[in-house]
Amino acid sequence: GLAVPVFDSLGKAIAALSIVGPNDDRLTAHVPLLLAAARGIRRALNPSANT
Repeated sequence: GLAVPVFDSLGKAIAALSIVGPNDDRLTAHVPLLLAAARGIRRALNPSANT
């Protein structure tokens, strides 16, 4: 599986997003999507945060 952190406006990890699957090689293709989702959550929780 893979996981990426979700940060607050101070850079503190407050949550994580993860995916699991049968083959880690195929999962790595989803890292950019996970990172983008984590950034989107950060912006939604902290609209004034600089990313």
